[in-house]
Parts: sequence; C-alpha cells; structure tokens
Amino acid sequence: MPVVKSSSNSKRGVPKQKGAVRAKSGCYTCRIRRKKCDERPDGHGRCMTCIRLRLECLGFGAKRPEWLRESRNVAEVREKIKIFLASQGMIKGHSGTGPRGAETESPTLHLRAEEYSESSESPPTPTLSLTDTSRPHHMISSIRGDPYSTGQEYAISSNLYSVFTGRDHSPFSQESVHDTSPYQLSPIVDNNLSLVVSPALASSFGPLYHFNATEDMMGVDYDTATYFLRNPEQTITHVVDEMLTHYRERVVKAQYLFADTAMRDLICEIVMSHTPSRAREAASLLSSVHWQRFQNPNASAFESTDTQYRLAEIQNLLNRQDYSSDDAMAALHVISSYLFDGGGGNWEWWLETSCRYVDHLFSRYHNPAEALMRCTPKDVFIIKTSIWFDVLASVTTQRSPHFLRAIRSLFSPIQSKIEELDAEDSSSMMSPMGCHNQVVWALAETSHLFCWKQRQLANESLSIPTLVRMAAEIEEYLQPPVSPPYCATNMNGCRALASEIFRASARLYLRVVVSGDHPHVEDIKESVQDTISYMQFLNCSPSCSAEVNGQTMSRSIVRNTVFGFFLCGAFSEQPDHRELIQSLLDREGDGAGNGGSIRHLLHEIWEQRDAARRQHSSTVVNWRHGLARTKILLV
Repeated sequence: MPVVKSSSNSKRGVPKQKGAVRAKSGCYTCRIRRKKCDERPDGHGRCMTCIRLRLECLGFGAKRPEWLRESRNVAEVREKIKIFLASQGMIKGHSGTGPRGAETESPTLHLRAEEYSESSESPPTPTLSLTDTSRPHHMISSIRGDPYSTGQEYAISSNLYSVFTGRDHSPFSQESVHDTSPYQLSPIVDNNLSLVVSPALASSFGPLYHFNATEDMMGVDYDTATYFLRNPEQTITHVVDEMLTHYRERVVKAQYLFADTAMRDLICEIVMSHTPSRAREAASLLSSVHWQRFQNPNASAFESTDTQYRLAEIQNLLNRQDYSSDDAMAALHVISSYLFDGGGGNWEWWLETSCRYVDHLFSRYHNPAEALMRCTPKDVFIIKTSIWFDVLASVTTQRSPHFLRAIRSLFSPIQSKIEELDAEDSSSMMSPMGCHNQVVWALAETSHLFCWKQRQLANESLSIPTLVRMAAEIEEYLQPPVSPPYCATNMNGCRALASEIFRASARLYLRVVVSGDHPHVEDIKESVQDTISYMQFLNCSPSCSAEVNGQTMSRSIVRNTVFGFFLCGAFSEQPDHRELIQSLLDREGDGAGNGGSIRHLLHEIWEQRDAARRQHSSTVVNWRHGLARTKILLV
C-alpha cells in the first residue's frame, strides 16, 4: 500500500509571520506581543517601542507579575493589544477605526485591569484604561473617554475572531488559532440613538464575512441589531451563536449530503460545543468560505488574506506527528472548505492528516472491519470519509489510493466478508457517501490498475491479456441492474440513484483505463450512454423534484456525484449530452461547491476536442492533464 509522503527533516506548515519572534527578553508588553523590544527604558522604566505604539509598558524583570502567570490573562492582553493597534491603523492591512484628526489626542492602551493590581516589578504608567470592571471581562474593549451615548463610537471585539486558545508559544501564554481581526461595523445611522457605527458588524470569520443587520440575514431584524449596538457586550456572544447556527442549519447539510441525522447531529454537537477545539476552528473557517462563495460565487475565498491566515494557523496547530480525532475532523472540515471554494488547492496535505489518524485507528485493531465495528461513531465517520476522499483523490492525483489494502479487506466482493448492508450500518458507505461498498472498491482498484498499466508501459512490458483479465475481474461487479432501480422520494432513494451514477461512471472509468482516452471506442460510448440515462432521469423525473432533508433530490445527487458528471462529460460526443450535463451543473449549483470549476474544465476539454475535430487531428481526451493542472477534488 502506498505510503503518504511525509517529511521528517523539516517542519511542515507555513513560515512564521515576518517580525514574529519568541521574545525571551525585553519588557513584558513586547514579550506578550512576541515582538522584539528595543530594551531602552526611559526615566519611568518604559521601553521606546511601547511609547511609540502608545501601549502601557509592563516593565522589565526576571520574575513575571503574578497576574501574568495565568495564560488566560496573557491571551486577553495580547488580543487587546492587537485590536488596539489595528484600530489605530498600526497593523498592515488595517486602515484603523479610531478617530482621526490632528486635534484628536492619541490614547494610550492601559493593560492592567483593576483586578490584577497585585504587586509587580513593572513600574506604574499613567495611561488611559481600556478595561472596565463594570463590564464582562471577555466581551469588548472600548477606549475609555469615548462614552457610548455621544458622538462616534468604535466597538472592537476582544476575541471573537478565535474560539480556540490551546497553543503555547511563549513561556507564559496560550495563543489563539488565529489572530484577531477588528470588528468593523456596517454603517447604520439611527437618528433616535444619534449613533454612527463604523463599517461591518462582522463575525469571527473576519472582514470578508459581513453580518449585515437586516431581516434577510439569519432572521436578525433592525430592532435586534439596534439592541446589540446599544449593548456591545452582547454583540460577540450573539454573532458567534449566529455563525455556529449557520453551520448547523445550512453548512453541514451541504457538506455531507447523504449523512444520516444521527451523524449530522454528532458533527454539529462537536462544532456547537463551547469546548475549544481544532475541529471547531476548522468548521468556522468552512462556514466563512461557504458564506463568501454565496456572496460572490465568482471570487475564490482562499484568495482572501484573512482566509489564508486562518488556514495557516490551523495548519500550524496540526503540524505534529501524532494526530487525534479532533485533528482528523478539523482536516476533513478544511477539505470541505476547499470543495466549497471550487475543489482545487492544497487539500492533499489535509487528507494526509486524516489518513494518518485512520492509520493509527487501524493499527489498534486486528483488521479494518473490526475497527469499523468497535470504534466510536465519530471515528467510524472519520474512517469512511477519509477512505472516500482518498479513493476519489486518486483520480486527480493519478496515484493508487492510500487505503487500497484496507478497501480490499473491507469492500472487495472477492475477499471481504461484508456484503451490501443497510445504509445505517457502520460498515456501509451508502451513508454518508451514497455509494455501494463494491463500487467504492471498484473505483479504488481502477485507479490502482491505471498506475499498474503506466508502470508496465514505462518498462515496455505491458501484457494486454493480463490487463483485460484484471479489468474483467473488476467489471464483473459493475454490471447494470436488470431493471432500473426504484427511486423512493427519501434519503435512501437519493443514495440509491447516486450509487447507480457512481456504478455507471466507475465502469466508464475502468474502460477508459483499459482502452485509453479514446471517446470513439464502443465500450466507452456504451458507458457514457449508461451514465447519461441516469442523468436524464434526474432531469425529467418528478420524483427528483421532491425535497429530502431541505434540498431537492436532484440537487443533492448532482452535487454528490460530480465525479460521474465530469468523466461522462469529458467523453461525451453528442451535443445534447453535453447540454444536459451543463444544465444540471448550472441548475443545481449555488455558488459554494466544485460544480462551477468542473463546468469550466469541461468547457476547456470540449473546446480542445472540437478544435481537434475541425483540424482532423487526434481525438484523444486530455482529461487527466486538465484535472492534474487544476487539482480539482471530484467529491
């Protein structure tokens, strides 16, 4: 079984931000910021760096002040500093939300709250306080002297941007998954309040995920928005709850279209939990990508600096040898983020992460079947989802699946003791994938057969009879049903029809591997027609317009079987077949997903084929080249 590549010589992940240091000396303010201190105190013991940035200098000394021994306090102070500097326009990429003008006196950020008034080696510094003991300590920071009732107000979150605080990068701190980005509130003017709020009541998902206080945004009306503007302490909790609700009510249904209710509830329970976790962070990133794509379907969410930074922070957290179930769930959420953003990108790194955890699970049991029977429901879900992503990733990467041996053990109709089971059974791939076990096995074996064929060709030792025999052993289990399957208007009906599309397209995939990328081969043409027949059923059957789990059957099936749509489309010769595939991808796409990317790639392939036909040149379909170039994951 191929081993997922890893590097033991160099740490994976992205480099640290420019300027980031692990300060072990200097004043405590600079050490909390993890920035270099000039270590030049003035007559009051304040370093020049803090004076320049208008931060309270917490002084020097070998022993930390008592109140800084709690990592929670350190994390809070760090977030206050980041927010303050951003509001003053002192962080690159942030124009600042604070008051401008020469006549405005620049405030200084006070870092020591009254409850931290224990003895400290740091000299006192007369400054303007950001904290107010009359307010909840973790909720919001406001520059004192800017009362809520008058003039322009700038409410800045203390740490809505991250819900995770489990990384230790300094002798006395725990770092959030990602740095905070200041709240920028949408311009709302209420004459009764005499209040002007600066742009965007944004969520923890950063500046691109704007929460507009209007009725069409998750049920929040103007009166609700006004209440939270009057009561900024409640804003953070409210928006965090709204974002998690967005994941539970909208995202998870699109993420795992054929998962049963119990599995969706389990996934949501992990995300909605108030316990910090990497999976929770990754789910928030996924919701952000999902929303950005709905707002602007033609723009890539991963081109956003905010999204890239958050992704890098999660990647750094997972940059280790031993992975947990939380790490694997986080990795699967990030893969879904790539899928929602078009399907391309560096999803392989995250798939490797989940695969490593599944390898660990398999090592704890005698065989993969025992693992599926004895693991927790969460681990069973991770195993099946990782296997599914691995199988379809092999089409894009043109490598044998990582889990080929496990797939043979579990799903091979030749070797496996597992027959086709009820979709609710832990060993069935019908939930959450909508694909029969033996079709999953056939897809994996076909990718492996392609790699074997390429090696034989490279060695000039390919035996055609051997190739045909190996393919025949696979195709035996991909024969079409004697009669079309009955399509019930429920989740099982969705899964059954999706599985038939996977079966037909898996047989097409196998025949392409055997005969080459030649669309005029009779076997290939027959398989294209077989696959098209199920797509025509999707297009015209009234039952496919029925809603199942909040979406039409047609939409759920199309979004779940993009592998079949791409492969069948690439080898389609007839204009009406191409038009059908394009119309279904158009109709059932909604901005978030890889359907648009697949449609664009199909247009490229069709244009190349049509141009070659006009020039009477080769009709070979270069579908693998386009797929490898775009790195689209066909899930």
